Amino acid sequence: MDSTTASSYCGVNPEGLFQWGHSKDHRPDLAQVKIMLSTLDPLGMPIAAEILSGEKADDPLYIPAIERVRSTLKQSGLLYIGDCKMASIATRTHIVSGVDFYLCPLNAKQVPSKELTEYLQPVWDGKQELTTIDYDYADGKNKEIAEGFERDVSQTTKIDGNELTWNERQLVVRSFAIAVTEEKSLHGRLQKTNNALEQLKIPRRGKKKLTTIDSCHSAANAILKRYRTSGLFKLDIQLKISQKVKRRYLDTPSQVVEEILINLDFEIDENAV
Repeated sequence: MDSTTASSYCGVNPEGLFQWGHSKDHRPDLAQVKIMLSTLDPLGMPIAAEILSGEKADDPLYIPAIERVRSTLKQSGLLYIGDCKMASIATRTHIVSGVDFYLCPLNAKQVPSKELTEYLQPVWDGKQELTTIDYDYADGKNKEIAEGFERDVSQTTKIDGNELTWNERQLVVRSFAIAVTEEKSLHGRLQKTNNALEQLKIPRRGKKKLTTIDSCHSAANAILKRYRTSGLFKLDIQLKISQKVKRRYLDTPSQVVEEILINLDFEIDENAV
C-alpha cells in the first residue's frame, strides 16, 4: 500500500480534486491530486485505488484503503506492507483487529530516540547478540549487508472500550551501507562546522564585532544548529578586557581606551561523535 501525487498546471478549484499540498514531485508551485493504491504482491495487480484531493495527509488514507481491500478479497490473514506513514498505532490496531498482519518501518514518533537508545544500549555493552544478514547478488556473489536483532513487544490498545493485545515483532537493523554514508556525511558536517567557527574568530570589515560572551555563544550555536552538530563540539569562550593608551593628537589629549576582546577556542568532542 502506498500513496503518490500527480501535479498539474490546471490550477486550484476550491471544490475540485487539484489542491495545494505537500508535493512529492518537489513542485509546491503546482496543484496536485493524491492517489492511494493497494496492489497484490508479487503480481503487481491493483486491488483498490482511490483518487483524493491533493491537500490530504497520507496517514488517514490507510484504514479506508484496507477496508476496500477486505471488501474485495473477503479473507483475513493478509500481510499489509507500507512505509512509515502506515505505522501509526491506529492503523496497526485496525490491521490486527481484522486478523491480518503488517510490515512497516517505525518512525521517530513511534520509536523516539530515547527508546531507541534503550534498545541499542545492550548492543553497545556487548550483551546483545547480533545476527548478520547476507545478500545473494545476481552475479553469484554473497555479501554481508547488515546486522541486527529481533525483539518482541506487547502492544495493547482499546477498540470500542475493549482491550486488544498482541505481540509485535520488532527488527532492529543496522545497514552497513547506510552507516558508511551517514558517517561520511557526519564528518563532512563536522569539517564545515570547524571551518565556520574558525571564520567566526576572524574580524572583518563590515562584519558585526562580537563584544559579549552571550553574542559569541549565540553565533557559535547558530553554526552548530546549521550543520546539525550540536553537542559534538566543546566551546571555550572567554572575555578579555585590556586597556591601552591612545596618544595625544593635535588638540586631543592622550586617553586610556578600554578594549574588549572575545576569545573563542573549540575542539571536537570525540566521545560524543
